[in-house]
Amino acid sequence: GHCYYGIDQASIGYFGKPLAQLKPESIVMLVALTKAPSSYDPWKYPNESKEQTKRLINLLKTNHGYNFKSGDADSYSELLATTTTACNKK
Repeated sequence: GHCYYGIDQASIGYFGKPLAQLKPESIVMLVALTKAPSSYDPWKYPNESKEQTKRLINLLKTNHGYNFKSGDADSYSELLATTTTACNKK
C-alpha cells in the first residue's frame, strides 16, 4: 500500500519501526494488506483492516495452533499512534 514496496518498508511506513521490533499481530496486519492493499488501508479503512487482521489471526490460531501472547489485533494502538509521513498522506 501507499508507496511502500516490501514488508520492511511497510513496517517502517505503517509502524515507524523495523520489522524485527513489531508485535506478531502487527506483522499479521502487514500480511493481511497483501490481499487487497487499497481495500485494507489502515488509515482509510481502519475497520476493514482490523477485521481482516482479526480473521487472519483466527485462521492462524485455529488452523495452525499459533498462540499470540499479546492482545491480538490490539496492535492498532501501536499503528494509530504513528505519525503519518508525506508518503502515506496520499
